[in-house]
Amino acid sequence: MRSEIERAGFGPKDPALAEIVGRQLKRDGVYITDIDAIAEVPDGTLLLVSAKSYPYTPAYASGRYAAVNAVTSRLLKDIAKWEVKMQDMLASPAGRKQNFHLPPGKYVGILVTPFAPFVPVPECDMEAMPGLRRTGSLKELTDWLRTLSQAHHPPRK
Repeated sequence: MRSEIERAGFGPKDPALAEIVGRQLKRDGVYITDIDAIAEVPDGTLLLVSAKSYPYTPAYASGRYAAVNAVTSRLLKDIAKWEVKMQDMLASPAGRKQNFHLPPGKYVGILVTPFAPFVPVPECDMEAMPGLRRTGSLKELTDWLRTLSQAHHPPRK
């Protein structure tokens, strides 16, 4: 995922941000989370990406309730956990020792999966940024980045 973001030209410009990708982020020695990828979009917003993998089984592909429900339940729990982790990462309490630094800026958390999962209403309609759902597949993210790239760097004629 990180390589897809960088290949699209949206890797973080700040080397310090690139260095925290994949590291265990801790505060006062307590593990908070790790960030799987960071994308920096043209307006300066930084997308903090949590990648999750769920089983895409024949039962899921055929829409069997139990399989779809199991993935959806895990996904909704992971979304809620990522929101809490985002808040925790962005809170930089004075006097606390942490092994990472997020410079001031606009941060948006998204959760990305290998395939487009079933996401119920209202979650499926929630956007992290215009045109980008806060939960979606890697293809949806790369398509959105490609659209951004074309909007900011139109092809020459």
